[in-house]
Amino acid sequence: TFQKGRVSTSDEQRSRRPISVRTDFTRAVIEQLMDEDRRWTLLEFREGQVASRNAPYAGISRNELHLLKIAVGWVPHVLTEVQRWLRYAIYSDHFHVGNRMAIN
Repeated sequence: TFQKGRVSTSDEQRSRRPISVRTDFTRAVIEQLMDEDRRWTLLEFREGQVASRNAPYAGISRNELHLLKIAVGWVPHVLTEVQRWLRYAIYSDHFHVGNRMAIN
């Protein structure tokens, strides 16, 4: 704390906490799973123990694989805004149809 004489506002390394849990292996596994099925959720990654429990799945998918979660699928960042909204509309339609079928 600053009351104890700290002068820097940058983060310092914390004890008992890894600097980074991202590995090339984790990134490769997540990339392969995303290529197979873009409907994976972050919770499914964690439950499937794709990597360590604290692995930054969202960070890997957003920052390294350049994917963005829209509705129920991971969408590449390189889509235009119009393409994103079209995909969102399609996902929404499928979601509502699926819900109606489940109710009946």
